[in-house]
Amino acid sequence: MCCPAYNEWYRAAYYNPTNSTYYDFPNGSNTAPTAVASGTVSGTAVYNQFGPADVDQAGGLSPYGVMGLGGNVREWEESSRDLLNNVVSGTQDSNRGVRGGTWAIGAPFLSSSFRGDVSSATASTNIGFRVASLSSSAPPAVPEPSMMVIGTLFGIGGLMAKRRMKK
Repeated sequence: MCCPAYNEWYRAAYYNPTNSTYYDFPNGSNTAPTAVASGTVSGTAVYNQFGPADVDQAGGLSPYGVMGLGGNVREWEESSRDLLNNVVSGTQDSNRGVRGGTWAIGAPFLSSSFRGDVSSATASTNIGFRVASLSSSAPPAVPEPSMMVIGTLFGIGGLMAKRRMKK
């Protein structure tokens, strides 16, 4: 896995877990963040500028506590443009979704309603990707449904084997 899926990126940018609300912009508001060249002040994002900021100075945090989801660089999503992820790499339909706007464009591209796409073969100075992991203080990850099914089957198999051993 390279990047967050579209729904993971969307939630990290626009969702406030303290009040279970989604916002239009990644600053926890329905109003665009203040444009800055760099910094970490709440309610700001790096856009409408002449260059990107350092990754640790990429604007204020999202309500979910993630920096740089508004502006600085657009970020690839793991999800394909059509959200199906069923195409052969290198074909036109293998484009990946991108979100977050860039340092060079305006506030409408930071909005939750904007989702672009780009070919995985495209090189650009304003497209990046995010690698994320859970911190030790983060709540445990929710297992994917397929892993839950596998775990349940193993559990049932173990119980059945235990019953046979008692007979």
